[in-house]
Amino acid sequence: MPPLRGNAVRLPDALMRLLRIWLPVLALVLLAAPPVSSRPEKIVVAFGEAFPPMAYRENGRPAGADVEIWRRWSEETGVAVEFRLMPWPEAIPALLRGDVDVVDGVSRTADREADLDFSSAYGELRSYIYHDAQIDGPLDLDDLRRIPTGVLAGTDMEEYVRGAAREIRLYRSPTELLEGIRRDEIDAFVCVDLVTEWHQNRIRSGEVVLSRGLDALRSSLLHMAVREGEADLLALVNEGLAKIPEEERHEIFERWTGVSMGVPPDLSWLFWLGGAVLIAAALLFTWNAVLQRKFRRATREIREQELRFRELIESTSDWIWEVDTASVYTYVGPTVRELLGYEPEEMLGRTPYDLMPIDEARRVRRIVAPMMEQGRLIENIENRNLHKDGRAVLLETSGVPIRDGEGRVVGYRGVDRDITERKSLEAQLAHSQKMEAIGQLAGGVAHDFNNQLQAILGYTHLLQKQDPPSGAAKSHLQEIRRATERSAALTKQLLTFGRR
Repeated sequence: MPPLRGNAVRLPDALMRLLRIWLPVLALVLLAAPPVSSRPEKIVVAFGEAFPPMAYRENGRPAGADVEIWRRWSEETGVAVEFRLMPWPEAIPALLRGDVDVVDGVSRTADREADLDFSSAYGELRSYIYHDAQIDGPLDLDDLRRIPTGVLAGTDMEEYVRGAAREIRLYRSPTELLEGIRRDEIDAFVCVDLVTEWHQNRIRSGEVVLSRGLDALRSSLLHMAVREGEADLLALVNEGLAKIPEEERHEIFERWTGVSMGVPPDLSWLFWLGGAVLIAAALLFTWNAVLQRKFRRATREIREQELRFRELIESTSDWIWEVDTASVYTYVGPTVRELLGYEPEEMLGRTPYDLMPIDEARRVRRIVAPMMEQGRLIENIENRNLHKDGRAVLLETSGVPIRDGEGRVVGYRGVDRDITERKSLEAQLAHSQKMEAIGQLAGGVAHDFNNQLQAILGYTHLLQKQDPPSGAAKSHLQEIRRATERSAALTKQLLTFGRR
């Protein structure tokens, strides 16, 4: 071994021999050792618990298309997956607290990107406006400005709809949205089509009849979400998803939902169409779009007119109604509550005569029935009705015939006005006028009678002064004078009554 120069430290020869032997061995051991892996043994994935057929509980166990995808992901990566189904508004807060590692089925929004990182998209869902079939549709985003609307709390649609709807009510599951429609808490809601129709067909079928908007309100790409900065976990999630063949993922979605998600339709047959067919399709599309715009505009105008009519009905003090040809109520305005004490629903199926005393019902029927048979106007028919609490209410009824397209009378539409107070005032006025006439008559009679009495009294006084009578004649004159004075006093009272 050559000598070391300068200040270098010389190692003992024995140590140098040991290093020559063991360094190659150590290098071989290090090369053969498996690399230290940061891959977890298990991850916890959160799902919304009420989003079938994507994720839900079936017989107490997690089920659905997304759950099956994650089971395949676990097989491909060797990492166990613990499924946690919870109300959707709690999923992302649980991720941020560290209670779960991944949240399934998250759409990207600006607010979420501040705290989360997202996997590549693995599917697409479409959200529609659903409304009670009794409401004329279809509805669009502008229509939500006039009606109470439901949306799932914590979803991207909550933020999207909040700026458009007049009144938003938040619900925790699609089942609660359907219940909101059934209980008339809301007139419409926005939700994913697959989830809504699964619930309606399998859970609420027959109780709630829904109509759906023509076009999707919004399409959302679905991602897996992790906490911001967890690059290794995100890479593991993407790695596992990439190992599942795309055809297999589509097959899983199609089996659970009946819809192929993310697979573009085979449009190769379009290449065989001629130019004339393409031009015809373009013209048809344009024509259809114009018709749809006109239809929506007309529908919106009709709905606005109906809204104005409803507001007018609810604000007027008169009771507006409709009856069929048998005089059975088919529509009853809300003013009936104030007039007769009944709810509008209680009146449907009844006739106006059911609310009248028997004699009054016979009298009014004799007047109104011929008018309805001949299709004439009903004008200012006064009738006495019984309030729900038993008191009498006087109504004034007017109506016009409702005719079908062929001019046949199919019912009547009209209005009832409460004239109870007016009739009471008219009776008081008539009584006052009667008393005034009696007073005038009494005053005139009393005035003339008083003149005659004064003459009798004067002549009696003269007889008593001249040739004073004696005996019975004197007594008779005194009685005449006293009777005349009493009559004069009575006449004075009549004069006083007549001046009032």
